[in-house]
Amino acid sequence: MKINLTLYIVILFPYLGFAQPVLERNEINLFPELNQIGNYNSFQKHRSILNSEGSNYPGFYHVITDIPMDFFDFGSSIFSKESIVPVVLLSTVTTGLIFCDHKSWERTKEIVNRSNSFNSFTHTFVETGDAKWHLGLSGAALMFGYLTDDTRLQNTAFQTAEAVIASGLFVQLLKRISGRESPAVYTSPGGYWDLFPDLGEYQHRQPEYYAFPSGHITSATAFLTVITENYSEVKWLKPVSYGILGLLGISLVAHDMHWYSDLPLGLAIGYSFGKIISKRYTIDDENVLSKKNISIMPSVANGNYSILVSYSF
Repeated sequence: MKINLTLYIVILFPYLGFAQPVLERNEINLFPELNQIGNYNSFQKHRSILNSEGSNYPGFYHVITDIPMDFFDFGSSIFSKESIVPVVLLSTVTTGLIFCDHKSWERTKEIVNRSNSFNSFTHTFVETGDAKWHLGLSGAALMFGYLTDDTRLQNTAFQTAEAVIASGLFVQLLKRISGRESPAVYTSPGGYWDLFPDLGEYQHRQPEYYAFPSGHITSATAFLTVITENYSEVKWLKPVSYGILGLLGISLVAHDMHWYSDLPLGLAIGYSFGKIISKRYTIDDENVLSKKNISIMPSVANGNYSILVSYSF
């Protein structure tokens, strides 16, 4: 039997349809030690063990209760000898961008504002980095996974939700430490840094303190990393994800939400949390992988964007 469904969505939701799963992955990692994270913690016992709902993710509540372990694993990955080079590189790039933030921001705005349509598009594209969209898409994927008995999709949905929440909480902590002005309200070139701002002031005047690091980039990176890790055989996913993140970064700068130096740390945090969580819950048993075959094809008709999803079982 074959059922064709046309889903009209605004944001690309790539993990709704892919080919048969593969069990071996060839990966290039920014943080090699992330492959080992979770091997010695108590949550590792959940790998390849199905719960009563047919998923090897241990349950809804683990989206929240696993966050302390996510933080611990993230800290373990950062404070390790394998991370020395990536951390130094990240610090160097961020520092270099800080020195040219103001000029690069002005130049970006100048280029984007040359075209009203592109300006409008990038303004809308900023929303792709909003965590509420990522959580909403995770919920939609979870329901679709249950309806189609797709175990891998269920796992991916749980993991994306956990990665977005965990990385988001960590970024919110850093924002309340750095206290950097956004381009929208800057009082000095590159934005003033008010370290450890008053929390009450922060809550009522957020643009004056919330620039560093970018929460939008962090959430989008965590979300897309989990998807690409779970569907590593889909070769176009990574380049499309890189394009989305690149355009999102430009959009955030062009519309006065962030400086370019706010982006690298957000990318690193999102990537790290996405890797940690997707590695913890990986289906290793071929017998429990979904045997469904779902294909996806973008479509444009009468000015409306759509995605044609074909599901076979």
